[in-house]
Amino acid sequence: MERARESDIQPVEISHRDSEARRLLQAFDWARTPLGPMDAWPRSLLSLVDMVMELPSPAIIFWGPEQTQIYNDGYAVIMGPRHPAYFGASYRESWPDTYPLIYPWMRRVLDQGDVVEVRQAHIPVTRYGFEEEAYFTFTFSPLRDDEGRIAGLLQPVFEVTATVLSERRAETLRMLTPSGSLEPVADAVAALSRNPRDVPFALVYLWNAERECLLLAGETEGAGAGSDPDRRAQLDAAARRVVERNGQEWVGEQADAARSGADPYVLLLPMEGVAGAAPLGVIAFGLSPRLHFDKRYRAFLESVTAQLASALQRASLLQARERQRQHLSDLFLQVPAGIAVLQGADHVFELVNPVYQALIGPRDLIGRPLREALPEMRDQPFPRILDEVYRSGQAHVGQEEPTLLRRGDERSGLEEVFFNYVYQPLRDAQSGHISGILVFAYEVTEQVRARQRAEALAGELRGEHERKDDFLAMLAHELRNPLAPISTAAEVLSLGQLPQAQVKRTSEIITRQVRHMTALVNDLLDVSRVTRGLVNIDRQPQDLKSVAAHAVEQVRPLVEARRHHLAVEQPAVDAWVLGDQKRLVQIFTNLLGNAAKYTPSGGEIALVLHVEGDEAVITVRDNGIGMPAALQPKVFGLFVQAERSTDRAQGGLGVGLALVKSLVDLHGGTVACYSSGAGQGSEFTVRLPLLRVQADAPAGGAQALPAAAAVARRILVVDDNQDAARMLALYLGEAGHHVAVEHASDAALERVLQEPFDVFLLDVGLPGMDGCELARRLRARPQTAQALVVAVTGYGQEADRQRALDAGFDDYLVKPPDPERLTALLAAPPR
Repeated sequence: MERARESDIQPVEISHRDSEARRLLQAFDWARTPLGPMDAWPRSLLSLVDMVMELPSPAIIFWGPEQTQIYNDGYAVIMGPRHPAYFGASYRESWPDTYPLIYPWMRRVLDQGDVVEVRQAHIPVTRYGFEEEAYFTFTFSPLRDDEGRIAGLLQPVFEVTATVLSERRAETLRMLTPSGSLEPVADAVAALSRNPRDVPFALVYLWNAERECLLLAGETEGAGAGSDPDRRAQLDAAARRVVERNGQEWVGEQADAARSGADPYVLLLPMEGVAGAAPLGVIAFGLSPRLHFDKRYRAFLESVTAQLASALQRASLLQARERQRQHLSDLFLQVPAGIAVLQGADHVFELVNPVYQALIGPRDLIGRPLREALPEMRDQPFPRILDEVYRSGQAHVGQEEPTLLRRGDERSGLEEVFFNYVYQPLRDAQSGHISGILVFAYEVTEQVRARQRAEALAGELRGEHERKDDFLAMLAHELRNPLAPISTAAEVLSLGQLPQAQVKRTSEIITRQVRHMTALVNDLLDVSRVTRGLVNIDRQPQDLKSVAAHAVEQVRPLVEARRHHLAVEQPAVDAWVLGDQKRLVQIFTNLLGNAAKYTPSGGEIALVLHVEGDEAVITVRDNGIGMPAALQPKVFGLFVQAERSTDRAQGGLGVGLALVKSLVDLHGGTVACYSSGAGQGSEFTVRLPLLRVQADAPAGGAQALPAAAAVARRILVVDDNQDAARMLALYLGEAGHHVAVEHASDAALERVLQEPFDVFLLDVGLPGMDGCELARRLRARPQTAQALVVAVTGYGQEADRQRALDAGFDDYLVKPPDPERLTALLAAPPR
């Protein structure tokens, strides 16, 4: 279309309002358009044009067959770069891109006279030097000429850009509203990705306090300029500056500059956290090149930043709560104590942890009242205690409370267990009223049982100590008794010349009391060796009838002295056992001796031997002093005796029955006692396994000692105890031997260089060089290598004996030496 020249334009005044569109209207050559010169226009058109020019809002008139355009200043903004070139041009020429869509609406108005309305149409405009995203609502209304015919259209336009942008941004902010999400950055990135017109791209940085650095936490899809490495480095640096200064940063071209080919304009805003603290992070917003960056645009981005910061803080709080909840859950599940939550006055199980379930047993608890879930608790104090805690709100603590529980199925019995527990009332957070009870229970059954065992053991130990003290007192008494006459006899002998008869009686007293003391010491050593398992019995077939006869023979003097009647019953069949004759005799001798001692004079004693199945049963029964029931379970313990009067008429150390028990055990048997009480007599029963195959060997008896040698021996006695050495030398000298005495090892070695000896009686515990070393040196010398070397010592343990034999001793005698055994050793032929 050819444009009019300014010299051809005829001004026609149709409006008094001065505007660019009015001046353009007056200057335009309308004669070259289908409308013709203005003075030929219909009055209706002139009136309509005048009205449009006066409107403050955008409006345009399309008139004539080609829809020639006449618009005001407001619409000129919508025309953008088409203005003013297309002022007075046809619609089709001006809007070729939208013509196919719009023209059918225009035809509908022209042909039918309808009014067509279009809402929030996206129509880019150029107002700030770039094509701007804008939205308009408009109508097409029919315009009539002076004859009333439809000759054109009126399109008043109302810009709704602010409304559209506000609604769009409000939707984005709505999606950013904190909702309890634990992934606020991912949610924000997703929300911003749905609004690329306002935020073409966005990068979210978070401050890592542990590493003290800024880390990229999220970015929108197709992050635009943020995806370029150089550009990314520039944005990362800008983000760090935002954190350092806690202020905004700009990156890129000015918002209202020409956008063609330029980097997007980026605004970086800090996400504020706690006042005075470093920002939580930074958001880098890519700004739209189609939007004017005004206050509302900035406010929108600041709102996005604030909401994400709020969401981050809320997520941090929720994560902390979740960690706390998880921690509490882990504690609830893993704490090595039973925990249960009971709700309401009926104490309904709401929660139980695995430990509590294990304490109670495999039963359904959740949702059931305590009295129903644990019926065995109904008659125990715990439900009443729970009721009181629920009523009063006061916690209750129980220590080592005994409880009867059925931990198995319904057929299982009740088991006594012990618990430490706490009943803690729970209050409703809103009302403050008691809503339930927290049960914390820890089973201490093992600890209680262990303490009970320890207390019982302590009681036993106290009893042992008491028995030990009693024993020591008895031992002192028993040793003082023979020491008194020995001491007196020694004093008598020291007076000098005495009649021979008095010397003989004095010697007999000393000999008798020494034998008594020796028997006491031997009893102690014997029970020590047996109870510690240091005695090996010689297992041979033994006829119990013969064993019983030997035992009766040994105790007969005591029985007769106390005028008892001893009855012996034996079976018609043989009763053979596998055992050591000496020890078997010792068992029955001890039992018969006790019966004789603890039965008043003229009592009745019975030894009954019979066979029951595979066992030989030996019973020793008396009608003596008996024993209380409390003593019977421990009568076979060491040093156990009934209460005694201070005169200790029966004597003894209380080791006999302990020795009996140990010896019976060594023979694979059992021993038991029974008494109806004090004064009712006692009965001891020994059971030994029978030996069905009878032995041919006769029961052993005592062997005759060899006669004393007719030849005198040359003997050297070495003992640091001068009295013991002189007495032994005196005894040996009276027997016809030649005896010398030394009190030290070195002196003994000097003595053998001066005179020959064929027998050495050595004390082991010599000072300086002990007896074992002296024996080795004697064996090493040719003149004494073949001599008889005998240890005479107070050490009676088996280990001491073995050490002496290893050192070269031929035999080992415990002080005081048995005269018969010593005589037999000296009677043996010299080597």
